Amino acid sequence: MKRVVPKKNLLKNLIFIQENKTITRRTVEGMFRAFVEPILNSPQEGLVVYRLLDQSPFQGLLSRLKYIDVKLIDYMKDSAYKQDVWEQTEFLCILTHRYGIVFIWDYTLETVDGYAGYYLKFNSRLLDEGFDIINDNSKINLKKYMEKFRPDRRDNDMLNSVMLNLFDMYNSETQEVIAVDMEREAMDKSLEIKTGYDKKTKYIAHEIKNQLSICELYAQIIRKYCEKNNIESNTIKNAVDCIAKSVNMANNSLLSLKTIDESKIEPCKIKELVEEASALAKVYTEGKNIDFKIENNVEASILADKLKFEAVLINLIKNAAEALSNDIEDGSPSNNGKYIVIRTSCEDVFVKISVENNGRPISEPDKIFDEGYTTKSSGSGYGLVICKKDIEDQCGQIKLIKSDEESTIFEISMGVV
Repeated sequence: MKRVVPKKNLLKNLIFIQENKTITRRTVEGMFRAFVEPILNSPQEGLVVYRLLDQSPFQGLLSRLKYIDVKLIDYMKDSAYKQDVWEQTEFLCILTHRYGIVFIWDYTLETVDGYAGYYLKFNSRLLDEGFDIINDNSKINLKKYMEKFRPDRRDNDMLNSVMLNLFDMYNSETQEVIAVDMEREAMDKSLEIKTGYDKKTKYIAHEIKNQLSICELYAQIIRKYCEKNNIESNTIKNAVDCIAKSVNMANNSLLSLKTIDESKIEPCKIKELVEEASALAKVYTEGKNIDFKIENNVEASILADKLKFEAVLINLIKNAAEALSNDIEDGSPSNNGKYIVIRTSCEDVFVKISVENNGRPISEPDKIFDEGYTTKSSGSGYGLVICKKDIEDQCGQIKLIKSDEESTIFEISMGVV
């Protein structure tokens, strides 16, 4: 029985001998196309041998080669080689009457993912080295093709130098493009981490915007119906205005998910902010026998994101109203004496805005701004976390002043401008 001696992968030796710079996967794919296109554009007799671990990027070119007068040999097929000795080494070798090329690369020779060591020779006697190594392990005799297709095989150092320089230039440009792509990807990832705007959030935001657009549409329908039928009602007008304002605030919150600079800071009259937010939040107290008071006489201005600041106030008022409502649900006979008070005051260079209610005290006040903590049976634990972040983004401060049997007070501090 004939003993089969395992062959060595001598193609790797050629890569080591040439000691060229590494190339990217994108460069390999681009140069593969550049080397094959001349044969396709000017069909001629020739030999094309290749070994590709993943043929999908080259499938179109390989399919086109089948329809021209070239001998095409795929060395991934066991019908082409004697022993599978080439491991992860890949190659493209071309011979025609006009030009020849040997291009060999191997990604396992580099520790950087997607980069390969390579060997590259154009018209030269050195083409025979690559072809001889492949032929030595081939079931197909390549010698007859090597004799038939003999482009100028003088050692053309100048041609090889020019082509290698072009190759390096192409690879350099490719690496720069990849670096830009990686930087953009890193920035996108950073944005995703900073804003939490991942794919799932995007889908949810899209659905919320759809529902908000329906609310806005029906608000317009109500407004036009009243105008058409000469219906004058301050209640309906205020309700429609509140819907439009709330939709705008919600859309602004969704938009802020996608931007790094989340806040639009500008000078705002504190009195106007409190009045508008209170008007919108009053709906949470209607029909619940809650005394809703506003003590708002400060004329100072603050730097704030108008919609975000109002959203924080609305959230605080809503929480206060729910705390008072929960007292009735838990067995209190009535809501008599229950109140919510919004107060503004000016202390030195700060404006203080407080929201006070006399509902049940918060059981664990130290946790009130912790993510996931909630005192509501159906709460998410994110409302006050978002409020705190939004106020701090506007260079302000929000804190729980007190929460006992007498009352609960949240206070916002903002700098005067």
